[in-house]
Amino acid sequence: MVLGVGTDVLKVQRMRDVLETDDGSFVAKVFTAAERAEAAERSDPALYFATRFAAKEAVFKCLGTDEDLRLNEIEIRAAETRQPFVTLSGDALRIASARGVRSWCLSLSSELEVAVAFAVAQSDSTNGRERSMELRDEVLEKLIERTAQVFKMDPSELTENTDYFEDLKAKSVNMVQIITVMEDVYDVQLNYMQLRRKKTIGEVADFIAEACGA
Repeated sequence: MVLGVGTDVLKVQRMRDVLETDDGSFVAKVFTAAERAEAAERSDPALYFATRFAAKEAVFKCLGTDEDLRLNEIEIRAAETRQPFVTLSGDALRIASARGVRSWCLSLSSELEVAVAFAVAQSDSTNGRERSMELRDEVLEKLIERTAQVFKMDPSELTENTDYFEDLKAKSVNMVQIITVMEDVYDVQLNYMQLRRKKTIGEVADFIAEACGA
C-alpha cells in the first residue's frame, strides 16, 4: 500500500554554485560518507549531488512530517544495477517506522541540467495483512478459552458468532472478568465503554486485535 508520494526538482547549476564556495561543511552536513565516496567516483560530482539532494527532498515529502530532519539521515545510494535505494537512520527512520513504511520506490533523472527525483513510500501490505489475521485468530482462540472459563462451558460450544448478551446472558461483571485477563495477556488497555457496544465474541476479538495493532 502506498503511504506517501514525493517529488523534487533541482537545477544542477545551483548545486555547482554551492560546491564552488563550500568549505566541505555543506557536503558533510547533507550527504553521508558513503554518498560522498560515490560522488568522488563520478565524472560529474555536482550532478550526482544534485540528484541525491532532490531524492532526499522527495523522500522527506513522503514522510509528511513537520519535524526538522537532518538530510544526512536520508541516504541515497546506487545498487550494483545502478538502481537507487533509500537507507534511513535516526529520526527519519523513527518517523518512517511509526508510519508503517517498509519499502521505497525511487526514480532519479536529469535532463538539460535539471535533476528530478520521484519517491514512493510503501507498507508491506501483504505480510501486514497476514500478521493481522494471525493475531486476530490468536486473540479469538484465547477469548473463547477465557469466555468458556467464565461461563463454565466447553470451548467447543462457542464460536465467533456467539452473542455475549443474547446467547450467554452476560452481565457487566462477566465482561470485566474476561477483559481484564485479555488485557494482561496482550499488555493493552481496552476502552470498556467502547467494548460494551460489541455483541459477539468475534466483534470483541476484532476490537482487541485492533488495540494490539493488527
